[in-house]
Amino acid sequence: RDTIVGPANKGAILSIVDRKSSYCWLDQIHRKASYDTHIGTRRQLKDVRYHIKSVTNDNGIEFADHRLTARYLKTDVWFCHPYQTNQSARIEQLNKLVRQYLPKKLDLRFVQPKQLRAITEKLNNRPRKKLGYKTPFEVFFNTFKPLTIPDTS
Repeated sequence: RDTIVGPANKGAILSIVDRKSSYCWLDQIHRKASYDTHIGTRRQLKDVRYHIKSVTNDNGIEFADHRLTARYLKTDVWFCHPYQTNQSARIEQLNKLVRQYLPKKLDLRFVQPKQLRAITEKLNNRPRKKLGYKTPFEVFFNTFKPLTIPDTS
């Protein structure tokens, strides 16, 4: 997880990316505050929370409520080591792709949820060379084994 901040720290976008598939989630947070990032994470990952193995955060005060997130997702939460760019390369790449649609000078407080959903859909349906030209959507949803209900008969 990481945040993309608007000019003069006004408005922010919470970005979350899956390590294996590069599937992403984007959520608008109005303040770069820890509880806001926790709520944004809950909102975005509620449907897939049982498939999450761990979460790695970029360093920042906006992830101070990581224990709440860990409890909600029932998983471990980790932090990147300072100055180890290789640990946060995937999320930084996602943020770079998001910046193609939301330039640095754009005030992120006024980005519409519909616009964020469209950006997320475009990024998740864009074929990637590292995925063998499959889309993150295809890879992410094909890796889940369906939850089976035991036969009681």
